[in-house]
Amino acid sequence: MTSPVQMRAVILPAADERLSEVLGFMTAGLPEGFFALAPQMELVLEELLVNIGHYAYGGAGGEVELSRRLVKFDGWPHLVFLVRDWGPAFDPFENSPEPDLTSSVERRPVGGLGVHLVRTVASHYCYGRGLGANTTELYFRKPA
Repeated sequence: MTSPVQMRAVILPAADERLSEVLGFMTAGLPEGFFALAPQMELVLEELLVNIGHYAYGGAGGEVELSRRLVKFDGWPHLVFLVRDWGPAFDPFENSPEPDLTSSVERRPVGGLGVHLVRTVASHYCYGRGLGANTTELYFRKPA
């Protein structure tokens, strides 16, 4: 098993055309037991990265820092992804209303499902702002 302090990290442009490279970096060499979660992790990371590229930097370009580490949280192994950008302060969890999942697709507004997806798929999530950067951490619990 990977050491709790071992971390993979990279800083890349926050651009859609770099998305496959970023996702490949984040999911390459997953620790034992997390392989089954790879599709869900990729989906959630893609949502965050697209939003950063489009909204944090307004399409004008910027960077995103990505890292991954293995920790024990509440006594159970979790894979933690850290996503950091240097756009304006924005807490996606506080500023995103719960989507209307009861109306038909035709009646729902476009967008608004990304943060719901993160909240639903990740075991835990958190946001912080410090030193001019937004930091989101996503925790994925190792399946039993």
